[in-house]
Amino acid sequence: MAVASCVSGVDKGIRRLSELNIILAIGLMLYVLIAGRTAFLLDAIVMNIGDFLARFPDMTLNTFAFEAPQEWMSGWTLFFWAWWIAWAPFVGLFLARISRGRTLRQFVVGTMTVPFAFILLWISIFGNSALDLVVGGDAVFGEVAMSTPERAFYSLLAEYPGATIAASIATFTGLLFYVTSADSGAW
Repeated sequence: MAVASCVSGVDKGIRRLSELNIILAIGLMLYVLIAGRTAFLLDAIVMNIGDFLARFPDMTLNTFAFEAPQEWMSGWTLFFWAWWIAWAPFVGLFLARISRGRTLRQFVVGTMTVPFAFILLWISIFGNSALDLVVGGDAVFGEVAMSTPERAFYSLLAEYPGATIAASIATFTGLLFYVTSADSGAW
């Protein structure tokens, strides 16, 4: 898939694959929003935005220097920084290539604002859906999510009607995310 879309160029293959990927991801997110407790999830999104804005400086710069070493901190915060430092040249070159001819405003909105808003919605909807299950007393789901986190997403989808279709769309969307990442590296 990556070779076929890459060979067909940015305007045809890569663009169409990326658009399909986003449509499927938004559809999956809306499915969970609508099939779940919609009012709760919308309230939680607002709260998550407020929490993020209030805690951002502390979360960004806190290295827990005066506390005992924590496994989570070494496995997440520093790894996350290193990951993005390693990916910065790769992503930067791709964004520069596809942004040729755009204004600075279009570049900032298209590469920073829209993706951030999408990620915030995605994490809020799926994360709060999972938290809602655990708080609602689904101890089996909570145990699965904690002991085998790689199964948590599919276990969450299994709690909704049409789980087989939703899981199939999620798997295909994940494949498309991989393919579009490979395409961006090739261009």
